[in-house]
Amino acid sequence: MGADKTTAGITLQDVAGSNTSVFAGSFFRDYHESLVRDPDALPRFLLMGTGAAMASNRLSHFFDLRGPSMSVDTGCSTTLTALHQGCQTLRTGESNMAIVGGANLMFNPDMFLAMSSMTRVSRFKLYQLVIC
Repeated sequence: MGADKTTAGITLQDVAGSNTSVFAGSFFRDYHESLVRDPDALPRFLLMGTGAAMASNRLSHFFDLRGPSMSVDTGCSTTLTALHQGCQTLRTGESNMAIVGGANLMFNPDMFLAMSSMTRVSRFKLYQLVIC
């Protein structure tokens, strides 16, 4: 694949300093929660590296983007809500370009157990999810 197909034909120099908004979605925080289980072994930069609230701002700062920047957590609809926010900034002219993304990694069964107790996941499906 050529560079134009993977970068939309826009260089980093063209994007730097532009009125580009960033909306980053993150729902579960399993990695962070697994690290804080052992307070004697906390990584030095734990909050800077795992804080979901700053995900969008890290991107904006690194790429020097000057538009709105917001991290989103609305549960299961997180990435769809981030996409909606990005579209809104384009519609209203608040930004000229929008970057939208979402990530969700589930490392431990804690959330599955909680959902199961609320009958959101059947015990059989919970067993399958934990075993896989």
